[in-house]
Amino acid sequence: MATLIKGYFDDSIHPSKEEDTIRNGVRTISLDNYKHVKYPKWVPTWDPKQDNAFRNPEPFKHTDRGFFGDPTFDSLLKGTGAVKKNITPKLGSEIRGLQLSKLTDRQKDDLALLVEQRGVVAFRDQDFKNLSFDDLKKWGEYYGPLHVHPTSGAPLGQSVFHLTFRRGIRVNSSDCLPED
Repeated sequence: MATLIKGYFDDSIHPSKEEDTIRNGVRTISLDNYKHVKYPKWVPTWDPKQDNAFRNPEPFKHTDRGFFGDPTFDSLLKGTGAVKKNITPKLGSEIRGLQLSKLTDRQKDDLALLVEQRGVVAFRDQDFKNLSFDDLKKWGEYYGPLHVHPTSGAPLGQSVFHLTFRRGIRVNSSDCLPED
């Protein structure tokens, strides 16, 4: 009996031999795509020097920050001007008017609990794209050790970031999460 395996290739995270280019020994998006990029520091690269360079994370004791969250989510919602809207009764919420990069540790704990309860939480108009890579790493490390996705694109020299990049196809977030 033969086993059938359906192949799936997501070119939003993997290099495209037909469309991408190699600059300074590193595969990256084509110059044509690069011309249309708003945030060049976020362009995905695939550096062959990084192939097989990453080790599995060492075992660590995980602290689930959601255990410290307040189920009323007062620190996230009361007095912040933030508005929460549930997308469905059990799964998914959208919060407007809250800048994730400015959260206190208490608010981050409440966020961890909210994500655990709702599964998916969307935040519009975030400023993460304007922060330094070091500030972003520090923000993420609050929740635990960072790790590398070794086959997906990452900003040059920033292997702990996992990027998706749509080559030449514009997909609006409103297509995925409409206003109403």
